[in-house]
Amino acid sequence: LPSTKFEYRKLVDGFAEEIGVELNIVHEVESVQPIRYLIREGLGFSVGSIGAVKWEVESGHVGTARIVNPTPVRTLYLAENVSRPSSRAIEVVRDQLVALVAEVAHENPDILSVEGFELYEDQEQID
Repeated sequence: LPSTKFEYRKLVDGFAEEIGVELNIVHEVESVQPIRYLIREGLGFSVGSIGAVKWEVESGHVGTARIVNPTPVRTLYLAENVSRPSSRAIEVVRDQLVALVAEVAHENPDILSVEGFELYEDQEQID
């Protein structure tokens, strides 16, 4: 796993603590490439998204197991400058991004959920 200075590591640590699991972290690696190498060579394993090891999985070098019961949840945020009005270009990109997320969730319900999905227009509503 990456070191604790990375937000992703904080998410993994928080999830582990939440479910009462103590992680046995032997190495902290600062980049995805070395993590992928260590996994591919059988020198370790890691927690991450399927996208990080997509090629290795497709080529048969790496196997994966989905974490369930409980399933970790990661919230994504769409950020934009609220001190000035959105341009038409920003609105189009935002609408396309929302549509893309909905499409990917529909096609891959096992890896992405849009349950309770809302796009807040008012920054005060963002938690």
